[in-house]
Amino acid sequence: MRTYYLGLMRRKVTIEVLKEFMEELAIAAQSPGKVYFTGGATALLLGFRGADHDIDIKLDPEPKGVFEAIARLKNSLDLMSSSPLQIIYSGAS
Repeated sequence: MRTYYLGLMRRKVTIEVLKEFMEELAIAAQSPGKVYFTGGATALLLGFRGADHDIDIKLDPEPKGVFEAIARLKNSLDLMSSSPLQIIYSGAS
């Protein structure tokens, strides 16, 4: 299992941006798997805050095509980080 951290330099993540990210990620998935939203994304979904600076997700198992979609979505949604894609490993993949 991997945890992905998408840190932002330019655009704040609003509920609209998060929902678009979720929809596009679901379209890109080519195999089964679960996506767990953590951190500020959860607060956005529950209405506890209006914006956040990143999107934290955990995939278990990682659906085929999702890794590539995350990199593409970072650019198309203007979610730029200081590195191409920061990955925090959490447990076995």
